[in-house]
Amino acid sequence: MTIFIAADHGGWHLKEQLKRAAFTKSITWHDLGSTKLDLTDDYPAIATRLARRVARAKGRGVLICRTGVGVCMVANKIKGVRAATAPTITIAQRSRSDEDANVLCLAGEFLTLEQAKKIIAAWVTTPFSNAVRHRRRLLQIKALEK
Repeated sequence: MTIFIAADHGGWHLKEQLKRAAFTKSITWHDLGSTKLDLTDDYPAIATRLARRVARAKGRGVLICRTGVGVCMVANKIKGVRAATAPTITIAQRSRSDEDANVLCLAGEFLTLEQAKKIIAAWVTTPFSNAVRHRRRLLQIKALEK
């Protein structure tokens, strides 16, 4: 599975570690930046780039900043993106099964590499439940994008 990944300076180190981590054999990362640590970068541009790519490709992406909140707020402004912050495995699973999240937002300052790997692995392997109530709610969200 190919997953887009991007981070500002607050998530850059975790992004680079994730790209090299052992569990990535099942994941091919497509890095959308930053390609080097830049303490002056701004997360809105980075999150927008990834979110637009996810929406266009109908793919999935991982965004990382210090808390995961800023990139999540930006990503959710892009039509077709359902971004979720997931500090735990259970929340990552629910974001997929209930909301069909296509962008996972992580906190580079608060998660270890091992925690992030477990969260991503759970998110990647959890399918959307396709339950009637969840499909109905996603249609309501889609209506807001018009």
